[in-house]
Amino acid sequence: MAFILCFDRYNTLRVSSGFDNFGSVQLHLVICIFGSWLIAFFCLLKGVRSVGKVVYVTAVLPYILLTTLLIRTCMMPGAGEGIVYFLRPDFSRLASVQVWLEALLQGFYSMSVTYGGLITMSTYTKFHNNSLRDVVFLTVLGEASSIFCGLVVFSTLGFVAHHAQIPISDIVSSGSGLGFIIYPEAISHLPVSQLWAVLFFIMLITLGMASLFGPMETVLAGIVDAYPKYLQPRRMYVTAGVCLFCFLMSVPYATNGGIYLLQLLDWYNSSFSILLIGCLECIVINWIYGWKRFGRDIQMMIGKQYPIVLKLLSTYVTPFILFASLIFSLFCYDHPSYGEYIYPEHAKVIGILMAVVMSLPIPIALLHQLIKRKGTFCERLRHASRPADDWRPSRRENRDVFLDKTDPHLDSKDIHIDNGQSKSSAV
Repeated sequence: MAFILCFDRYNTLRVSSGFDNFGSVQLHLVICIFGSWLIAFFCLLKGVRSVGKVVYVTAVLPYILLTTLLIRTCMMPGAGEGIVYFLRPDFSRLASVQVWLEALLQGFYSMSVTYGGLITMSTYTKFHNNSLRDVVFLTVLGEASSIFCGLVVFSTLGFVAHHAQIPISDIVSSGSGLGFIIYPEAISHLPVSQLWAVLFFIMLITLGMASLFGPMETVLAGIVDAYPKYLQPRRMYVTAGVCLFCFLMSVPYATNGGIYLLQLLDWYNSSFSILLIGCLECIVINWIYGWKRFGRDIQMMIGKQYPIVLKLLSTYVTPFILFASLIFSLFCYDHPSYGEYIYPEHAKVIGILMAVVMSLPIPIALLHQLIKRKGTFCERLRHASRPADDWRPSRRENRDVFLDKTDPHLDSKDIHIDNGQSKSSAV
């Protein structure tokens, strides 16, 4: 394992001495990044049509490979101890705020919540699609997949610990160290190790691509929908431009100190921006748009009431938990580190600033909406909080039902609807 660790740090990444020493751009890493974005470009070329076909591979193949790895590692000595270590609870850790924050963030990661991918992909479903059923299915499948991956990981760790004659707790790692150090170490001891290595890294590529499709399609759909008549026929060029821009933004991570920048961005942006966006989404939907309107829209689409339990959770419980977690993440979250390297104080400030910059579009959009309206500040805020004039289903038959079910006493001051065609598919 020491050899693989040294190879990863000093040959693959060629890690510098610290955050203040970025060194030079590593050509082999730039080539790998370019190849990854080139694959992403071809997968996203035709939008949801091409993504939908690629997902059949990226969604199914990892499960096949993970099942194969689990069966094979369970046949190796020590795998059982690793699985027991994974499943045995340590209730003393529940008193740690860090554990709860990590668990909450893991839920966001596994479900891809607040990244926009779920919202974007749901716009391609049928109007009367049972979204509540999909929510339950995706939640169960996502968390079950996390547990399944945990079994594969810890069965492998148990085998590595048994082979090295050390406790499992001494080799438990996270981040890139798990995927590129510990797993290759375990695979190197398996029969026909080259075959398992190829299968494992194919699985990593497919998992990476699958997690990229949602956020990228969100960005591309947002750009194209802003000017649909002009950009929709030129979607290929938009996709190429966005992928090229993302590639150029990725070049700093290919430097000697790129891993420090990557870790810092992941450390702060994942905790601050995700929790902030999630909290604001709950507030906007349930308090500004209103859970009554939202429940009425859900009933119109799926034919039954929005469950009262979900109303209470999304209106009161979830925003409170997310806001409290946001505060704790700012003051109680562990300081960033990479292995044994501890970041300097100014690096922490840079990490916080990066997280803030990632969230700046939210107040900027609010300020833009306030400026372009007239009246006092309260009047502008009230007008900016109303649904848009074209907020309605895009199809005529669904729009008529929407207008019939709109409560005039509830929405007469908040929704202004004309008889023209809708510019967007709002519901």
